[in-house]
Amino acid sequence: GVVTPSYVENSYPMKKLLTMLALLVPLGCVTPQDAKPPTIDLENLSLVSTGLLSQELRLHIKIGNPNDFAIPLTGLAFQLEVNGQPFADGLSNQSVTVPRLSYATVPVTGNTNTLSLIRQLMTLGGRDRIDYRLFGTAYVRKLGQNDAVPFQRKGSLSLLPVARGGGTQPGIRTFAPLAR
Repeated sequence: GVVTPSYVENSYPMKKLLTMLALLVPLGCVTPQDAKPPTIDLENLSLVSTGLLSQELRLHIKIGNPNDFAIPLTGLAFQLEVNGQPFADGLSNQSVTVPRLSYATVPVTGNTNTLSLIRQLMTLGGRDRIDYRLFGTAYVRKLGQNDAVPFQRKGSLSLLPVARGGGTQPGIRTFAPLAR
């Protein structure tokens, strides 16, 4: 049998510590230290509202979970560069659990200013796509606390309207990533 030292048998704090460790060891197996970070992609971008000095954007961010366990995401802070220039930033406190080996899409709000928008419009010329870099921090809940996981994604967006049900919807302009 196992011999337990007398200071363990007679010490309530030590028993409590051993019980807590026994409970935490299996939890450590659920979220291993070598877990892969989530992937973050820009799925869609649309203009929601315009004002004299600022514009509101709706970004759909696709989060991929390459792990064999669910990832509870509690928020995002991000910045978006377009054609190498700062364009928009935003925050989201929306919580979502990304299932194991799966994806979840989170709609988030971003803000840009009129100067950034005009600068981008002037550089477009006859181009039908823009290059972007989306970067920031994803907040992942792990054992009762949030871990900040930095992310960065580069890609291109088509400037052509997205087809909806056999044609394009007039007046609605969205941008979608180009096929990779």
